[in-house]
Amino acid sequence: LQHLFVQSNVLCDCSGGVASDCPYLKTLDLSNNQLTTVSTLQAVTSLEILRLANNSLDAQTLRALSGMSLLTELTLHDNRIDGPLPRVMFPAIAPLSTFSLSGNGFFRAIQLPLEQYEGVQRQIQARRLIRKAIDAANSSN
Repeated sequence: LQHLFVQSNVLCDCSGGVASDCPYLKTLDLSNNQLTTVSTLQAVTSLEILRLANNSLDAQTLRALSGMSLLTELTLHDNRIDGPLPRVMFPAIAPLSTFSLSGNGFFRAIQLPLEQYEGVQRQIQARRLIRKAIDAANSSN
C-alpha cells in the first residue's frame, strides 16, 4: 500500500499499525478528523505527502514530524498550533514544496532562520527554472 486516504471520518487516534503495516506508504491523508496526536507516524519514514488539516493537533505535532525527511507536502491548516515554530522543525521545512499552516493560532510572525529561508528560496528558484525549460521545450514541439 502506497496511498491511504482516510479523511473526513471521526478518527481520534492513529496509533494503529500504520507504521508497521504500511512500510512503503507515500501518501497519508488524515484531514478532517479529530486527531490530537500523531506521534506514531514518525515511524513511517517513507511518507512524502502528509495531510493533517482540520484536526485538533498542537505544536507538539510539529516536533513529532520533524524527522520526516522525505516529506514534500505537509498540510496542517485549521488545527490548534500556536506560538513560534519549534526550532527542531526548521530542517524539515526546507524540502517542502507545500507547507500549510493557515487557520492556526499563531500570535506572532513565523520567522525562519536566514539559512532556512535561503534554502527554500533556492529550491523555489530551481523549480521555476525547470518549469520554464519544460514549458519552452513543449512550446517548441
